Amino acid sequence: MNDLCDLQQDLGTKGRTGILRSTATRAAFLSDPTHRIRFVYTPKRASFTGVEQLNKRVLAFIDYFNKTMAKPFKWTYTGRPLVV
Repeated sequence: MNDLCDLQQDLGTKGRTGILRSTATRAAFLSDPTHRIRFVYTPKRASFTGVEQLNKRVLAFIDYFNKTMAKPFKWTYTGRPLVV
Protein backbone atom coordinates (compact mmCIF):
# COMPACT_ATOMS: atom_id res chain seq x y z
CA MET A 1 0.00 0.00 0.00
CA ASN A 2 2.88 2.39 0.64
CA ASP A 3 3.73 2.20 -3.08
CA LEU A 4 0.27 3.47 -4.04
CA CYS A 5 0.58 6.49 -1.76
CA ASP A 6 4.23 7.14 -2.59
CA LEU A 7 5.22 6.81 1.09
CA GLN A 8 8.88 6.23 1.80
CA GLN A 9 8.47 5.39 5.49
CA ASP A 10 7.31 2.38 7.43
CA LEU A 11 3.92 2.95 9.12
CA GLY A 12 4.75 0.64 12.03
CA THR A 13 2.51 -1.83 13.80
CA LYS A 14 -0.97 -0.88 15.03
CA GLY A 15 -0.93 -0.27 18.77
CA ARG A 16 2.82 -0.82 19.05
CA THR A 17 5.17 1.23 16.89
CA GLY A 18 5.48 4.04 14.38
CA ILE A 19 2.62 6.06 12.95
CA LEU A 20 0.12 3.33 13.76
CA ARG A 21 1.13 3.28 17.46
CA SER A 22 -1.77 5.44 18.73
CA THR A 23 -4.78 7.47 17.70
CA ALA A 24 -2.79 10.67 18.23
CA THR A 25 0.11 9.57 16.00
CA ARG A 26 -2.28 8.41 13.27
CA ALA A 27 -4.27 11.66 13.40
CA ALA A 28 -1.09 13.74 13.21
CA PHE A 29 0.10 11.76 10.19
CA LEU A 30 -3.24 11.91 8.39
CA SER A 31 -3.63 15.66 8.88
CA ASP A 32 -0.07 16.56 7.80
CA PRO A 33 -0.47 19.42 5.28
CA THR A 34 2.62 18.31 3.32
CA HIS A 35 1.01 15.04 2.23
CA ARG A 36 -0.60 14.72 -1.19
CA ILE A 37 -3.84 13.56 0.45
CA ARG A 38 -4.78 14.98 3.83
CA PHE A 39 -7.70 14.23 6.16
CA VAL A 40 -9.44 17.13 7.86
CA TYR A 41 -11.34 16.26 11.03
CA THR A 42 -14.65 18.02 11.54
CA PRO A 43 -16.77 18.16 14.68
CA LYS A 44 -19.36 15.45 15.18
CA ARG A 45 -22.74 16.44 13.86
CA ALA A 46 -26.11 16.06 15.54
CA SER A 47 -29.40 15.07 13.93
CA PHE A 48 -32.41 17.34 14.12
CA THR A 49 -36.04 16.72 13.24
CA GLY A 50 -36.49 20.24 11.96
CA VAL A 51 -35.39 23.85 11.95
CA GLU A 52 -37.20 24.57 15.23
CA GLN A 53 -35.26 21.86 17.07
CA LEU A 54 -31.97 23.09 15.55
CA ASN A 55 -32.81 26.65 16.58
CA LYS A 56 -33.50 25.54 20.17
CA ARG A 57 -30.18 23.66 20.36
CA VAL A 58 -28.20 26.61 18.98
CA LEU A 59 -29.85 29.04 21.41
CA ALA A 60 -29.27 26.61 24.30
CA PHE A 61 -25.58 26.40 23.38
CA ILE A 62 -25.29 30.20 23.22
CA ASP A 63 -26.88 30.45 26.67
CA TYR A 64 -24.53 27.75 28.03
CA PHE A 65 -21.48 29.42 26.46
CA ASN A 66 -22.42 32.82 27.86
CA LYS A 67 -22.88 31.39 31.37
CA THR A 68 -19.79 29.18 31.48
CA MET A 69 -17.09 30.28 29.04
CA ALA A 70 -17.67 33.83 27.84
CA LYS A 71 -15.58 36.61 29.31
CA PRO A 72 -15.27 40.31 28.55
CA PHE A 73 -12.97 41.25 25.69
CA LYS A 74 -10.25 43.69 26.70
CA TRP A 75 -9.68 46.05 23.78
CA THR A 76 -5.99 46.92 23.52
CA TYR A 77 -5.85 48.93 20.28
CA THR A 78 -4.51 52.41 21.02
CA GLY A 79 -3.87 53.74 17.50
CA ARG A 80 -6.04 55.88 15.28
CA PRO A 81 -9.78 55.19 15.16
CA LEU A 82 -10.63 52.58 12.53
CA VAL A 83 -13.76 54.42 11.38
CA VAL A 84 -13.66 58.00 10.10
